[in-house]
Amino acid sequence: MLHTETKIVTAGRSSDVAHRIDDLVRQGPFGRTGLFAAIKAGKLKARKFGRSTIVLHRDWLEFLENLPLSRAHDA
Repeated sequence: MLHTETKIVTAGRSSDVAHRIDDLVRQGPFGRTGLFAAIKAGKLKARKFGRSTIVLHRDWLEFLENLPLSRAHDA
């Protein structure tokens, strides 16, 4: 399987523009099933490009920021 990453270069550094589901799984701590469940529930925005499901970096950050805080932060 050919693996390509979409990157942009800004001021000499690269940053991800979009992620494939398998890339997000490798980064952890989420599994494929959990990510697809979040997509189905409308909690994680995803797009299709051919057979690939991709998540824009800004949508990934929004998903992470909207996760509930741990109990340690509730006190």
